[in-house]
Amino acid sequence: MYDGQEAVTHRMDFSSRMGEVDPAIVTMLQGMLECENVLVGMFKQLRDRITGSQPEPVTLRLLARRTSDGRLENIPTENDYKFAGLVVDNDFTNHRDVVAEHKKTGLQHISDLHPSYMSLQYPLLFPYGEDGYRTNIKHRNAENSEFKKNNKVSMREYYVFRAQYRKGEGHTIILGGRLFLQFIVDAWCSVEHGRLIWVRRHQSLIRSELYNNIVDSMRRGDVDATDLGKRVVLPSSFTGGYRYMQQNFQDSLALCKEFGHPDLFITFTCNPKWAEIQHAVHASGSHDASVRPDIVARVFKMKLDTMINDLTKKHVLGHLVGVVYTVEFQKRGLPHAHIVVWLATADKLVTMDDIDSVISAEIPDKDAC
Repeated sequence: MYDGQEAVTHRMDFSSRMGEVDPAIVTMLQGMLECENVLVGMFKQLRDRITGSQPEPVTLRLLARRTSDGRLENIPTENDYKFAGLVVDNDFTNHRDVVAEHKKTGLQHISDLHPSYMSLQYPLLFPYGEDGYRTNIKHRNAENSEFKKNNKVSMREYYVFRAQYRKGEGHTIILGGRLFLQFIVDAWCSVEHGRLIWVRRHQSLIRSELYNNIVDSMRRGDVDATDLGKRVVLPSSFTGGYRYMQQNFQDSLALCKEFGHPDLFITFTCNPKWAEIQHAVHASGSHDASVRPDIVARVFKMKLDTMINDLTKKHVLGHLVGVVYTVEFQKRGLPHAHIVVWLATADKLVTMDDIDSVISAEIPDKDAC
């Protein structure tokens, strides 16, 4: 732990462009956090605990349980964080949520279900140490839904809610620039990790024993029982999993078997200069579409749905008997869709004039695009 000017210098050392960092701004942010952030106050207690004494292995441990509802209670104070304690030379191997360790051993893992998980990771996005996601958050007007299923807010629903722009409330997170991008990535990793844990703990519901039995092991040549581990099966409902990809691939092949080769291959790309994206970015106070992938993805999805509706319902290219598309993302975060179309027999493109009536190559206006 660093104090005073040492902390400011240490934080500036992390930047590859140290000459562009203003020490006055770093000092101001540090003073703001020490004054307003209750989590910083707990670390100050730990610093005072070891200052001036013989260094010893000291652990700051946060219990993952919270008795109050963050939506109904006021902003917590240092006195409210009585669940934080200093523990010396104790082993918490079971369900431990360690956030600070002796400097020689470094930082340890903390649970992503802890209310202060994101506040500790992003103190500038949560300057007051506000609670993040925790379990057992009920949906709005869910007082009378005790016996209903899915009356609790999931982690995905929580982060989707926080990533929305709303008038009349703070926009610290979504105006965080590149830090907001890192926040979104960490949130996605937490959601994906939670889905994987659910799949691992509910293998009986997806009947994984059908894919993992002794006969299959013998056929693979696994004759030594000590070499056999417990296999975790990802169902086809898990987006991005092997069975998910295989199921969609086989469905596409079934369309080819039924209707023959596709007639059109369409690539639908996203342009960050679209008027809808630019208007939403400027209306939210952001300076560039590159730091608002949520806006870009939403506008792209709406335009993609409109295009699919034009193809399937309005028949702008003729009557379709099948359509398949997949969405990919470029390195800059811009999405694009690859669309495969099967046309009805009467609307197939069989002559050069038919093809020229549908396909054209034009160089866009550099000023407009």
